[in-house]
Amino acid sequence: MNLSKLVQRVFNPSRYYREKNQLRERKEAEEARIQALVEETANLRQRVQELQGAYAPYDNGASNALLQRARFIEPGESYVQASTTADTFLVEFPKSGVTWFSFLVGNTNLILSKHPARVTWFNIGSFIHDIYISQKVPDPLPVPGSRIFKSHAMYRPEYSQLYNGAYCKVIYLVRDPRSALSSYYYFLSKLGSFPGTMDDFLASDQGARSWKEHVESWTKQPPSFRIHFLRYEDLRSDTAGALRRIYKLCFGIEVPPKVLKEAVELSDLAHMRQAEMDYAEYASAALPPDFDFVRPGEPTEPRVPLTDKQRAYIEEVCGDAMRKFHYLPQT
Repeated sequence: MNLSKLVQRVFNPSRYYREKNQLRERKEAEEARIQALVEETANLRQRVQELQGAYAPYDNGASNALLQRARFIEPGESYVQASTTADTFLVEFPKSGVTWFSFLVGNTNLILSKHPARVTWFNIGSFIHDIYISQKVPDPLPVPGSRIFKSHAMYRPEYSQLYNGAYCKVIYLVRDPRSALSSYYYFLSKLGSFPGTMDDFLASDQGARSWKEHVESWTKQPPSFRIHFLRYEDLRSDTAGALRRIYKLCFGIEVPPKVLKEAVELSDLAHMRQAEMDYAEYASAALPPDFDFVRPGEPTEPRVPLTDKQRAYIEEVCGDAMRKFHYLPQT
């Protein structure tokens, strides 16, 4: 006991014991709060396990076996540098449908691999790995036998420098910029990342020119580059057919119609909205309460209606790339 405490105890005992009691009460309150947090964490873990298996029984043994063989990879371009020619990258300009496509591919691979899990917002990163998130990346599922990564990146030389010039595979998902840019503006505005108007956004370094540069960074690669282009609109209009074709072209796999049907149903908007609602309780507190990744309404229409002037601006800036993918008539 220091001197000041000793003096207080001798000459002002009532104050000394009052403060001592207050300290004890604060300590007990803190211990109770910590215990409550421990119990809440346990409840959350149990809830996560329940939600991971929301659409099918979730075999923790099978999943743990995968994770035991996992290795840690840092985010960003180091994913590319740590990849092999067997890996596949799902690439898009932001808000072009790669989350939905990831659900489709993940569920297809799980069904073909006879794995008991199905994709949810909780476990999607275990099967379609996001290059922007540090994580353990497990060995690939038996089908397609390669790891699959998700990326919003433009083309980088690292993609074509693997193993002395051999290429990894890329599936590039492209969407009409009049819809993709509208959705991207809504997304950034909702997050508070872009405070300006739609006109400001389209003219910014995240707007129309960004879409053009992103798409052209991939379309201008040599024919030997192993890239398959897939239009979001084609995937939306004939999901099973587009999925069957991309598996045949990219993986050499003929997916049975029954598997395609189940994967499409598990990844439809109704399932994804419900999965997002299940996940929302545990999403980052930094997200607005009314924030949603899975949009309501018709997914092929612009999220924020465009004026004729805004449409004309996008078509002027992005015209060549749009014509390449038949979003505008050929000139």
